[in-house]
Amino acid sequence: MSIRTYLLLSYLALVFLLLVSVYGLVEWSLNRLITHNLSLAEDAIINTSMANYEKYKKAIANQAENIIEIKAEEVSDQLSYVLKGQTSRDYVDLRNDEFI
Repeated sequence: MSIRTYLLLSYLALVFLLLVSVYGLVEWSLNRLITHNLSLAEDAIINTSMANYEKYKKAIANQAENIIEIKAEEVSDQLSYVLKGQTSRDYVDLRNDEFI
């Protein structure tokens, strides 16, 4: 074999090794980016879920307070209607009254 053949084969081997190393580097970089992106996506999902949970927890607590306030007003209105025209009574008498 001539020197040209050896040089051509060595250059081909060098190009092949360079292509394999570039492919390996690209594969490693893509895997690292995919892992990093998945990690960021999981963190975003967790943070969004926690923010929504806190938001709806507050909303439900506010709704419960509003419902309790409305029910208390209804009870006081009904009780004032029932006790209208009666003489003042103490709390024990009111609790023991079966009509109320």
